[in-house]
Order: sequence, then structure tokens, then C-alpha cells
Amino acid sequence: MGATWEEIEKLAAEEGTLTLSVMSIPGFAAWAEYANKQLPTIDLQVTSISPDSFVPRVVTEQDNGAYLWDAMVGPLTNTYAGLHPDRLAPADEIFADLPADLTADARWAGGFSHFSDPNDHRSFINEYLLGTAIYVNRDEIPEKDISSPADLLDAKWRGKICVNDPRMPNQATMGLAWFLESEKYGEKFVTDLLKNQKVLLTDSIATTSEWFATGRCSIAIGPDARTINELKKTGVKIDYEVLDDYGNYLLSWGTSILKNAPHPNATRVFLAWFLSEDGQKSYVDMVRADATTRLLGVEPGPAGAPTVDFENLDSYPVRAGTSAGAAAVKRMTTLAEKLLS
Repeated sequence: MGATWEEIEKLAAEEGTLTLSVMSIPGFAAWAEYANKQLPTIDLQVTSISPDSFVPRVVTEQDNGAYLWDAMVGPLTNTYAGLHPDRLAPADEIFADLPADLTADARWAGGFSHFSDPNDHRSFINEYLLGTAIYVNRDEIPEKDISSPADLLDAKWRGKICVNDPRMPNQATMGLAWFLESEKYGEKFVTDLLKNQKVLLTDSIATTSEWFATGRCSIAIGPDARTINELKKTGVKIDYEVLDDYGNYLLSWGTSILKNAPHPNATRVFLAWFLSEDGQKSYVDMVRADATTRLLGVEPGPAGAPTVDFENLDSYPVRAGTSAGAAAVKRMTTLAEKLLS
């Protein structure tokens, strides 16, 4: 390992390679290709793969003594659940080798140090995306009938609410966990909703979205706006509203460094670029239409994104991909198992 940044850059060029996993959507592949051009002394060997496939792959490889990956960039939910704590390298030790201006608190909303676990600095969070869970079909339900969560418990909505099965971690589970963790709503609200409203359970986000868009249910918990909007492009007609003051959750995205990374100096050079203005701005512009960054001064992606209050992250009890979020989701899945099985 180089003792100075100049030595690290020289050794990185000698290593010449970095093995990187990114999310399996086109924007990430394009962003990785752009990154490769910005790092002329390093060949980024990029694999586009979903985290739910990448995580078990890494576990199998490491259990057989193979340490093939340097870093991964993408959503951190599966990473936190499957690779913490002993399959990743402590990020603090690596960030300490980078130029100090990149990790200055003043550059980052809420300060630099945001990790999946405040007591275990492995996965670095460069982006929190605010998600919402409750969708209402306004063609069928006017605002006067549903304007707050309490209205969801009205008997006239029995059998008209579809929910992505909350016995498994998913967007519906995270939205319902918000209510479970709330002093105002709590376990009674969630119990009344799931037990008394004869909810229609679905087996996937895609199914929830399709049922909602095509009118099989009038209220949906845990659908995907992009899927609904794609269905609208095919001719499906629906005017919907998201109750975005309730059932909110944060999705954490960022980077993790794998244990025994085969190209440690190249990893540091890549991370230095990733944390730079160019690295974060290109990330926002290219990876997803709703991408954001905690780096101050960089605007959200072309689809825009709701503002996250980084100074009061505790006001978001469900932060997927973090220790706090995992605990909240676990409480929700446990309750759902009790109520629905």
C-alpha cells in the first residue's frame, strides 16, 4: 500500500485493474463506462448484476477462499443483510487514505460519515432516496373519501386494498413499518388494516402495480410508480395519487469495498473519483432518472426527487440498507407473519 497519494496512484496504475459490481440497469452500465474513461490508468472490469444475485455469489466465492471483487455500487439493502459484517472491508481505513478534501464534512449533506451501521463503517451511503408506499386511484376514490391513513380503515374499502405481501421485506413492508414505528398509529393501526380490511396480498411489486393500474384494487400499498407509468403508456387509464405524507421510507444507495480486495490501490483511486464532483454528478445524471446525491451543490436527476432532511434522519424510522431500517422491517415482517399466516 502506498504511503502517499502519489504512491497510491502509481501502484494503482501498476495493478491496472479494478473489479466492480453495479446494479443491473442500463444507467449503471453507462455510468461505469464513463468512469472507465475518467480513470485512464485503470481498466474497470464491470459486471452488471442485481444485488440479490451478487450477494450469494460473493458468499460462495469467499467461503471457497476466492476474493475476486474490489467494490460494488448500488442499493445497500441486500448488501447489509447478506455481506455484513465480515465479508466487507472497513471503509474508514480506506477513506483515510484519500485526499482529505473529498471526505470533508462541509461537502456532504448531514456530514460525510453516513454508513449502513453507525457502529460498523463498511457500506458508505452517498444517496438516500425517499420512497412512499400508499397509492390511491383518484378515478375511483375522490380526495374527500381518502385524505389520511385513518380513512384506509373505513369498512367500504374492505377487499379493495392490494398489498405486496409484508411477510417478506419489500416496499409495502417498509411503508407499513413506518406506521408500526409511529406513536400515533402503531401496532393497532397495522393490525386493523391487515386483519380487518381483507387486503389482497400479492407476491411481487410488479403484480401489485398491475392490479392497481388495471383496477383490480383501488388502493395499493407497495407498488412501483415506474411500472404503473409504463402501463399507462400502453393504454391503461388511471389517475392516481401518492399519499406522500405517510408510510415513507428511505432507500440507501452507495458503495461497499469487498474483503481482501485484489486491487487495493486501484480501489482507492476509483473511490477518490466516485467521491469527486464529477463522480457524483455523473452518478446522478446517468444511473437512474430519480437519482440523488448527498454531495452538496449537485442537483437531483432529471426525474427530480423529494428532499430528505439529512439533519434529522431519525425522523425516518425506516431506512432500508441500515441497521435501524433492518430492525424496523424485521418487526414488521414478524407482525405480518403473526397476522396473515
